[in-house]
Amino acid sequence: MSIQDLTPRLTRAVFCVLYCSLSMPQVLSAQCDYSKTEPATADGICNNDPWVLVFEDNFDGDALNLENWEIQSHSQGAFLTSASQEYNTLENVRVSDGYLHIDIKEEEVVRKAVNWRPEADTLSDGMLNLRSYNYTSSNLWTRKKFAYGKYEIRCKIPRGKGYWPAFWTFGGDNGWNEIDVFEFWDYYGPTGTFKLDKSVQRHRTNTHYDYDKTGGHHNCPRHKYITDFSQGIHTFELIWTPYSIEWIVDGVSVRKKYKFSKVMGLKKIDCNNYSEGKKYKVDKAFPTQEMNIIVNVAVRRNGVTPNSTGTSFPGVMVVDYIRFSAR
Repeated sequence: MSIQDLTPRLTRAVFCVLYCSLSMPQVLSAQCDYSKTEPATADGICNNDPWVLVFEDNFDGDALNLENWEIQSHSQGAFLTSASQEYNTLENVRVSDGYLHIDIKEEEVVRKAVNWRPEADTLSDGMLNLRSYNYTSSNLWTRKKFAYGKYEIRCKIPRGKGYWPAFWTFGGDNGWNEIDVFEFWDYYGPTGTFKLDKSVQRHRTNTHYDYDKTGGHHNCPRHKYITDFSQGIHTFELIWTPYSIEWIVDGVSVRKKYKFSKVMGLKKIDCNNYSEGKKYKVDKAFPTQEMNIIVNVAVRRNGVTPNSTGTSFPGVMVVDYIRFSAR
């Protein structure tokens, strides 16, 4: 898959919904894809060593540490075919009083979607590289990549129709290798009516992986209604091992998925019951490669249009810290 083809995805595109709730009955369920069988290859030993902090940004001082963060030039502007419509710039990042602020603004700018391409190039969405945007935000990637370990963020998300805040990882050599620690986007009820209160409560998690190496991906999404995450600071953690991925919100485990299973995902296999030499069903949406850490707020294309109601500009996502620890 080329960089051009990946650009819409890198601006927060694909999504698929699997409903389940922390405090409400499960209303829809589906199974991750365990249709393939692999022989055991890991060591089957649980690593219980203490966590060692590898990366940390507490956003001290009055400017973003550009040794830690960047906006990647191939995903700076949204494509017409993507689900988002904003232009990402470091001008929408503020650091003050120990917090990172990502500002989402309604403003018209003319910028190149792909920074390193000439202005007159026609891109894969059929539009010229130099184009107009009605919204600006920011999409920050760590300069380093990380693998198995614990990912943490303490933050407050923006409240508004069309806002798409996310904390996620992306990268790898196979074209699609991603974990969504969280993402929030608009909720519409059965009658199609927009529900802002549910939009900011619905914590979405997902994993993506190109298991078949075809340029596509498998994914395994879920969401839970937890609390209004726009009303205060909350802590999100993700623990990723060769056997499992666990999502934790404010110290409470809200989801755990497993790479291996004995029967189509129904009997989970973790490090404590994994035996080398045996064959297990494998979740095709379980990432295996190191990735960048990403924090951003997109503006959903079907959520906000210029001068639409239900959104107050500017919006802001506030981040206290981002950390990665390993064992």
